Amino acid sequence: RFGLTLSICDSATPAMPAIPEPRPKVSASTREVAIPIEAAMRRFCVTARICSPSGVFLSASSSATNTISGTSMASPHVVGAAALVMALLVAVLVWALLFSPLLALRTSAVTVKGSDGTVKAAQVRKVLEKDEGTSILRLSTGDVEQEVTDALVRVRSTKVSRDPLHGLTVTLTMRVPVAAQETDAGWKVMDGDGVVLETAQEQPSGVVVIAAPDGQTALTGTQVKAVAKAVGSLDKTTRGQVAQGTASSTGQVTLTLSSGAKVVWGDTSESELKARVLAVLLKQGAQTYDVSSPRTPTTA
Repeated sequence: RFGLTLSICDSATPAMPAIPEPRPKVSASTREVAIPIEAAMRRFCVTARICSPSGVFLSASSSATNTISGTSMASPHVVGAAALVMALLVAVLVWALLFSPLLALRTSAVTVKGSDGTVKAAQVRKVLEKDEGTSILRLSTGDVEQEVTDALVRVRSTKVSRDPLHGLTVTLTMRVPVAAQETDAGWKVMDGDGVVLETAQEQPSGVVVIAAPDGQTALTGTQVKAVAKAVGSLDKTTRGQVAQGTASSTGQVTLTLSSGAKVVWGDTSESELKARVLAVLLKQGAQTYDVSSPRTPTTA
């Protein structure tokens, strides 16, 4: 009688200990065969423990590398055949999972969630066309997330998960247009990071207009981003009350409400705190709301 225990592991993680097969109570010896197989930049290892009453053992391999412990070299047909069969099985398994069409990505099976309508599912699938036919197990979800985010300006971030057997679920977090600046080319619509999402020929509605302060013909990029950040930190309700924003040459932001009241915002520090404080202050009637020092705000 012969006993055979097979364990397969990825060399990146420790192998789980194999549970030995029951064997007869006779004098037996245990021999070990290790066959590493290189596949898709990952190294897999097959370990076989073979015991026999006579302690016979022989290694056999094709292009794989064998590591053998033992002294007896009898019965070569038994151990040699076992080693080759195991190597073949593992090679077939690796091919099936990583290189065959079994788990190959189909862009038609990609599901897109989270879009506000400005990004279509077809646009996301277009970005992933270069990965068509690649096993979803070989795809790095982090790389796919970065590809989609970099390719689509309207997307702030992306989350990707694998779907059996051929798909991915791509969940988008969209950039929200909050401000617009008039230029010679048209109205540049941007989000709270100052990223230009599009250029419109007409003034867009529902966003804050970024304008140059009195005495200045144009804003620098730094000034524009300062206003965009201030506006972007506001909640939707508060932002809906802001008509215009500007920034001085030193980056001090001032917002003008639809009522004509002014908000002294200050620089871009503690913007989230300033936004929360302003939302509370707006419940009081005032002509000036000063949140430049958000821990000691004032109204007038």
